[in-house]
Amino acid sequence: MIRSLLRRLIQGAPAEQAPAALTTLVGMTTNEERLYYAEAIQKIRSLPGAVVDLGCWMGSTTLSLVHGLEEAGCKDEIVYGFDRFIWDDWMDEYLPVVACEYAHGESFLPEVRRRVKAHGHRVRLVPADLTTYAWKDGPIKLLLVDAMKTWVLGSSITRSFFPSLVPGALVVHQDYKCYDTPWIALIQYRLRDLFNFTHGVRRGCTVAFELKEKLSPERVNAAADFTAVTAEEIEAAVNWSAELLGEPGRGWMAGCHIMYHLFVKDAAGARRIADGYLNSGIKRHGGFAEALRFLETAESKGEFPPS
Repeated sequence: MIRSLLRRLIQGAPAEQAPAALTTLVGMTTNEERLYYAEAIQKIRSLPGAVVDLGCWMGSTTLSLVHGLEEAGCKDEIVYGFDRFIWDDWMDEYLPVVACEYAHGESFLPEVRRRVKAHGHRVRLVPADLTTYAWKDGPIKLLLVDAMKTWVLGSSITRSFFPSLVPGALVVHQDYKCYDTPWIALIQYRLRDLFNFTHGVRRGCTVAFELKEKLSPERVNAAADFTAVTAEEIEAAVNWSAELLGEPGRGWMAGCHIMYHLFVKDAAGARRIADGYLNSGIKRHGGFAEALRFLETAESKGEFPPS
């Protein structure tokens, strides 16, 4: 029973339109997200540049993009799939659906290679530490980001990959609506005049933006500079994102707002903001509920989440 529930969680709720090639993949994305990744290829197929997937884990996101390339008739294009490919303790809950009993620090790259083998000519797996990696393979027309898990990664990925985006390119943030990644909304808020919001999935945290014009080094560096982030700027970024996403995204962005204050160890500020959201009628659900649990832990035990 536990394995069945876990597999359903990982594969996501059923999506009637998603083909079996996507629904049977092992990953941490929903079927709706995978279908969107595949369909997004149609939007950028005529552009020059690479298709890049940051944080591909067991390859489900990479293979979703490959499926899109094949459906679009892009014969010679490949997907760059980046990951550390190193097992972490937090992944242990997914052991029932992977091939080995991995231990902390063990490489799972061989398993990913087996999973993408049938499409090996279309996939280039890149083991990399994205806090230090510098992209040098030319223009990028689609950047799928599922690796901005910390402030440091948010900054380093923006500095490394965003300068290579071509006008019309899609930036697809898999963690945009996640309650514990407020830096992603901040980055896009700082670049809001240069991107158009294009899509937000209902089942999942994925949000996509289309680049309107080439990013200058100055704008990229400013967007990725977190040395002087203020509570006021975070609030503006959260409100802007909530406006884009509409009612389905309000609770998730409220969670982001609370978590920012917990990351800077401001429990009083987090409580004030949380009470404001609760009084406004936001239900204790999803990412908002998770953020409230972290807040209650900070208030009762003085323990704050790492960022």
